Amino acid sequence: MQKVILVLACALVVVAWMADAHAEIVTKINPKDGAEMALIPAGEFLMGASAEERAAWQQAHPTGYKRDWLDDAPQHKVYLDAYYLYKTEVTVAQYRAFCQATRRKMPSEPPWKWQDTQPICNVNWNDAKAYADWAGVTLPTEAQWEKAARGGDGRSYPWGNAWPPPAKAGEFCRSRLATRLPQGAHPRRGLQ
Repeated sequence: MQKVILVLACALVVVAWMADAHAEIVTKINPKDGAEMALIPAGEFLMGASAEERAAWQQAHPTGYKRDWLDDAPQHKVYLDAYYLYKTEVTVAQYRAFCQATRRKMPSEPPWKWQDTQPICNVNWNDAKAYADWAGVTLPTEAQWEKAARGGDGRSYPWGNAWPPPAKAGEFCRSRLATRLPQGAHPRRGLQ
């Protein structure tokens, strides 16, 4: 039995598991909120970062936080059962439907105003957990998130090991490479 995992974040969610760019991603729709979910197959993946990756990151980001790597070593194999993960973030419209159904208050509106097709923001873990319970899914574990984002081959990023990312690989709020992809876009496969 596959678990269903919810993604409630303000970052591009990328399902990078399939190494073959032409492989078909198995999906299903959550009947509660209409979200499309991708199947992440059972199996092992490399979790964490190797000493070489940590050294390269420190060299590339000398002012970066060293604590970012404390829990990533040593790199190790982890087995996970199959699970489903939302292909995109929970949208403002989906979260609004949840709030209306549960009589919850919407979070504080961001300065750029709510846009129904954009990811919800200004939610905390308890808000995300309440949404997941309502939608009949669970929040991802660290291992589930990392497997979906990095794939099974231990790549550093969803698109591979090189930085900077290819054009339109996602929105990187903390970098000068900020770009936007339409909801549902995948950096290696285009729109899915």
